[in-house]
Order: sequence, then structure tokens, then C-alpha cells
Amino acid sequence: MKFYHNLLTLLTKFFIINIIIQIIETHFISKSQNLRKTNEEQNIIEIEMKNFLTGNIKFINVNDNNIEMYINEEKQSTFTNTIQFENDKNYKIKLIFPNNLISCKNMFRNINDIKAIKFINFNICNNTSFMFYNCSSLESLELSTFNTSNVNEMQFMFYNCSSLKSLDLSSFNTINVYNMSCMFYYCSSLKSLDLFSFRTNNLLV
Repeated sequence: MKFYHNLLTLLTKFFIINIIIQIIETHFISKSQNLRKTNEEQNIIEIEMKNFLTGNIKFINVNDNNIEMYINEEKQSTFTNTIQFENDKNYKIKLIFPNNLISCKNMFRNINDIKAIKFINFNICNNTSFMFYNCSSLESLELSTFNTSNVNEMQFMFYNCSSLKSLDLSSFNTINVYNMSCMFYYCSSLKSLDLFSFRTNNLLV
């Protein structure tokens, strides 16, 4: 009888230990998944350009010509107002933005040294007017994960992007846009442009 009692006690302990292990594993798996979600890159802009951006930024990582920057929340749409030229070098720059909604108006305006721009899960913009204005050396622009659902102004957005030979805007959501005036003015290298996905219900200009 004592043997069975001891056996039952042992099995009970084993059962309880197994439950605890399962709870711990479930907790850590869930935590790991949440961490992966948190670490997914969001609101990133990658740039290739000849010279060097400076101004309202905080350096995160500098490795030769590869630079990561965190954009200050207060002036994150005007970080390009100050440009410092450094030895005519080619840089690969990653701009990391906070998650609050911002205006991207004039963001890259008149910066002629940018060769390529790639947006990564960029969800925070509400105004793209004059955004790439006069980026005449820009040859590659990746906008497939640029969320424009909150954008209401796009006037002069690609003005004089004269080196762009192709532009994929199929992911653009323009339902809230009311101004697209001169959006592609002087894009002289563009041979075709597919605007089938554009919604102009609220367009005034």
C-alpha cells in the first residue's frame, strides 16, 4: 500500500513539473515571438548618395561608408536642411524614424547627390509634397512598402526627378489625396507610368 502511495505521489509531482515546464516554454516562446515583431524594421529609409547628411540626427552606428542615423522627433522632416560634404565619398545611409506621424514635405528637396532611396515599412507620412523635388540624380526609388494611406498632399512630389527611368507606384493608396498638381513635372526620363491603382475621389487639384 505504501508503495502505491509513493508511486502516486511521484507521478503527481512529475505531472506538476511537466505543467510548469510547459507554462515556462509557452511564456518564452511567446516572448520570443513578440521580440521578433518588435525588432522588425519599420519606418526606415535607406539612401545611397555621394555626400554626407548631417543636422538634426543622432548617430547610432558608423562603419566606414555605412552609416545609421536616428532622426530626432522634433525636426525629423527637416533633417536634410544641413549638408556637409566629405571627400566626395559614396555613402550608404540608413535613416531610422520614430513611429509618430510626420510630414515628409521637402524631405529630400534639392539634394542632387542621392542616387537611390529605399523605404522599408514606412507608415508615418501624412504629406509627401515636394518630397523628392529636384532630386535630379536619383536613379532608383523603391516605394513598395511606403504606406501613403494617411497622405493628403502630393504636389510636386517627383518634380525634376530627371534621372528616374522607372517608377512603381502600384502600392500607393491615394484615397485621401486632394492635391497632385505637377506631381511628375520634368520627369523627362520616364517612358511610362502606371497609375491604375490611383484613387482620385477626393482630388481637387
